[in-house]
Amino acid sequence: RSRTDFMASMIANLVAEGFDVVGLDLPGHGESMGRKLNIKLGVEAVTQASQWLGPFELVVGHSFGGAVAVNAAVGGIKGHPPVPFGRVAVIASPNSMPDLFTGVGRYFGLQSAAQSAMENRIEVVAGNPLSSFVLSEQIKRFDGEVLVLHAPDDREVPYEGALAMAAAGNHVAHIPFDGLGHRRIIADEKVFAALREFAAQQGLARAA
Repeated sequence: RSRTDFMASMIANLVAEGFDVVGLDLPGHGESMGRKLNIKLGVEAVTQASQWLGPFELVVGHSFGGAVAVNAAVGGIKGHPPVPFGRVAVIASPNSMPDLFTGVGRYFGLQSAAQSAMENRIEVVAGNPLSSFVLSEQIKRFDGEVLVLHAPDDREVPYEGALAMAAAGNHVAHIPFDGLGHRRIIADEKVFAALREFAAQQGLARAA
């Protein structure tokens, strides 16, 4: 149900500051084709956008989009080399896909065999095991700069994940925005200001 339109104010704010911005609806969302989305399809979409419209110095992703952005930047999907972003900003993004899948299994009351089958399916789709999809570990091998924005009161994605990402290295900056939850954080002027500063530190001209 998410779409780039939800980030229209953020995009307009960056454009007003002179940045060239491309808004990307991931597969199955917004104006994009398809009826499903997984980490591989998301990374493929980001890769194609970079090939057609890039290169991009900065990629910004909200929620699952942040996980897609990081995996595109570090080559987290087998057969897909890293997209050459200089910087990555993740907003209210889940840190651990294994924890996420454990929560899904618990929610649906899956028995151990069904849980294992679901988790093993990730390696079939993405070429790497579920255990490899932990953003705080993936970020450690990213050569550029990372900005992590998250609200401690987020009820959809645990804030503890942001703290884990922040501890991934000196190339990671973390700014908490209490009171903005999971959705309001992408429409707040304080967040826009943080992104503008992050983008402008090296005079970035284009962002995805």
